[in-house]
Parts: sequence; structure tokens; C-alpha cells
Amino acid sequence: ELTAIMERTKNASDQREIQTAMLERRKLMKDNNIKVINMAKPLLSVPIFLGFFNALRGMSNVPVDGLTTQGLAWFQNLAVADPYCGLQIITASLYAATFKFFGGETGAAQVTPVMKKVFTYMPFIAVPLTMSLPSSICLYFAVNSVFSIIQSNVLKSTAIRKFLNLAPLVTPEEQAEINKRMGIDATK
Repeated sequence: ELTAIMERTKNASDQREIQTAMLERRKLMKDNNIKVINMAKPLLSVPIFLGFFNALRGMSNVPVDGLTTQGLAWFQNLAVADPYCGLQIITASLYAATFKFFGGETGAAQVTPVMKKVFTYMPFIAVPLTMSLPSSICLYFAVNSVFSIIQSNVLKSTAIRKFLNLAPLVTPEEQAEINKRMGIDATK
């Protein structure tokens, strides 16, 4: 319903049509208890990410004693860059797998095949961009990607969604039927 209203807004020829559609949008969101502020809540994680990033970078620059001696496998010194880019490749592979096999964070968003390819290969562009970062930051990224995969799979569970009072996920077939009923061309 929201997509149809926004489509009408986009195709409106005068200001009155736009205002009418926006009032319908506001009513639809109010009737379904959707608050725009809730859509911005994921942005609250940005300061946490920046805090971890800056803390790890600062500790690597000093370097803190534990970072220089307590690494794993080929990255023994977490205060210096990974010499083989293994952590970056692992992280890129995990994020790519998340998009390719799990459909992103929750799989709820339907993306076009072209965008799915872009999101699948884009993490590998980050490998050369993160080559000079300390291994501690790259390890943080890798662990974060593992938790992202776990979270996306947990949030796909019908029982978990019901327990957390989340709306059920719409299957691609159901979304295609909804789009067809509303006259929306999702291939654009």
C-alpha cells in the first residue's frame, strides 16, 4: 500500500495530488502504528561502530601490549596490518555470502538480480582499501560479519519473529502477488 501511494506521489502532476498522497501515507502509517523515527534506529549503531574502530586503531597505534602478542594463526601481532590480507578476504567472503545466500540482513528486502550481484561482489572492493588497517580492526570486522550472519538467520525464524512480536516475512512469491495486485512493476 505504501509503495502504491509513493508511486502516485512520484507520478503526481500537481501539488494537490502530492499533498493528498502524503496525507494518505501518514494515515496508513498511523493506522499500522509505524513511526518514522523507528526507521532511523539502526543509525544508533554508527557511534558504537566508530567507537570500536577508533579504540582499536588507537590501541594499535600505541601499541597496547596484549595486541602485539596475542594474535592468532598468521596474524600474531594485532597492532600491525595482516600480512596476507586473510582477515579482509574472510570478511569480504562472509559479507558476500550473507547477500548471496541469505538475502542481506533479514532477507526481507527484495532486490533486483543486478543489485544482488553488486552487493555480492562489493565487499571484495574493500579488501585493497583495508589492507593497511591493523589486524585488530580487520578481526573486529570478521567477527562482526559472523554475528551478522547469525542474526540474519535468527531473524528469519518464524518462532523468533513471533516471540519478538515482529511481522512475518513476506516471501518473494507473496511480494510478487502483492505487486501484481497493486499494479507495481518491481523490475524497475
